[in-house]
Amino acid sequence: MALSSYDELLKQVASLKSENCHLRRELQDNSSHLTKLENDASNMKDVLSHVQVSFGEQELCDHEVSGDCGQETGADYV
Repeated sequence: MALSSYDELLKQVASLKSENCHLRRELQDNSSHLTKLENDASNMKDVLSHVQVSFGEQELCDHEVSGDCGQETGADYV
């Protein structure tokens, strides 16, 4: 009887070691994936910032070309 209990404990220990190994691998994979997502998010923020600056510069150029950049139309002074 003691031998069968010991064998059962050995099987449980082996099973727990296997599960622990699997969970550690999964944790590492999740950590790597999270790091990738954080890097992607940071890159997207940089791109968005660049696009906003470019859009602002383009808008400024468009106003200068059309001649209404900071100028009043004169309609308010009639």
